[in-house]
Amino acid sequence: MGMIQARQSASFQAMRDKATDLVKMVESDPHVPDVVAFTSGQSGTPADRMFAALKDFPERKSGAPRVIGRIRKTGASEPGVSLVLQPVPDIRVRGRRTEAGR
Repeated sequence: MGMIQARQSASFQAMRDKATDLVKMVESDPHVPDVVAFTSGQSGTPADRMFAALKDFPERKSGAPRVIGRIRKTGASEPGVSLVLQPVPDIRVRGRRTEAGR
């Protein structure tokens, strides 16, 4: 799961273009078969949500944190936005979503 954030002054069109670029970048990882992103608004700051599926573990042979780390390095080069990714546990017990993955 991820969040794409831009400056407060970013337009919807700019966010759409940045999200499209980041979706293509995440899809280019060999361990990511599916990615979807959509625009939302959070506290007045332009933000998109991203969800990416990973291949089953026997096919990818590396854990979600390693795949996310690889994608973070590539996504850090995208100017004007930040991509925050974190793995989603199979079972969620209390707690809230945070941006601690930065």
